[in-house]
Amino acid sequence: MSQAHNAVKVLQVNASIISTDALKENILPLYDFSGHVKCELLFHNTNDIYLISDGNRKYYMKLFGYGGKSGKEIDDILYLIENLGKNEICVSLPLTSKDGKKRLTIEAPEGRRSLVIFDGLQGERLNLKDMRQVYEYGRTVALLHNCCDNDGLKLQSYHLNIDNIFTSPIEYLQNNMYDKTGYRDFLAALADRLRKQIAQLPMQSPMYGICHGDLNLSNVLWSNTGNVMLMDFDDCCRFWRIYDLSVFLWNLWALIKNSRNRKRLWNTYIDGYRQQRNLSRTELKMIPVFLFVRHFEFISFNLSTSKHFGTGWFDVSFFDKHIDYLRKWEKEYSV
Repeated sequence: MSQAHNAVKVLQVNASIISTDALKENILPLYDFSGHVKCELLFHNTNDIYLISDGNRKYYMKLFGYGGKSGKEIDDILYLIENLGKNEICVSLPLTSKDGKKRLTIEAPEGRRSLVIFDGLQGERLNLKDMRQVYEYGRTVALLHNCCDNDGLKLQSYHLNIDNIFTSPIEYLQNNMYDKTGYRDFLAALADRLRKQIAQLPMQSPMYGICHGDLNLSNVLWSNTGNVMLMDFDDCCRFWRIYDLSVFLWNLWALIKNSRNRKRLWNTYIDGYRQQRNLSRTELKMIPVFLFVRHFEFISFNLSTSKHFGTGWFDVSFFDKHIDYLRKWEKEYSV
């Protein structure tokens, strides 16, 4: 029997990596790039990011993962981004193809995937040693929330599900690990306390509304003209606005070891936010609660990538690291 007859039928693919040559040949000619165009893969994740350059400017192509956001969800995000740009918030805007489309689709081995090319923002990472940048960052997030108070914007139905955030790591520990560490019980008890506190918050504006959803510092740039620029709105949703603020506090805990410096940066950021938007006493008190929510969400996201990158990462040491943060914050904020 020949080798061909012994071959197994092609099976389902979870996530392919589309070659840069294929993109250069089939996708880039659909846009008005000038000169010699280069394309290189930057990141392979749940979405794939490619760097596009035509000698004059840089652009970023986002190839959305199969089975993730629907075309309508992506279209609504692009609509939101363009509205923010019209309101003088510095964002990375989508390019339009020659036939007037902002989102294209490709047939990948696993199924149909959406593709968007964004204008490459020119700037540097936020410098946490520069208090002016930190203040402006807080102010820009407030402007973002002010703009998103407009009920005419889309994303009406995309509410972040708080129960899913809490449930994922608890279920993973229950189903995949012999939990002699007691981590599952710890997370379940902590999640129950957090749920009860969050249940007291109103699900209405101004506390609740459209959020960026992932204001990690990797999605923030500082321009040479003195503006804060925001990127990557993939996780934008309707949720409590203080979640966006808690992400900066989450970043500070990871990056700034000195508690006095961390508090100084946090207060500067909040001062910038309050220069443009009011924060109630309740919201200020509840921000540490959403610090926990952010970390639960971060753990949940990592676990959700197992179909792309495997489960080998999620051993006891993975949970050791993240539970340590949660226990530290539990003592710091008396949650």
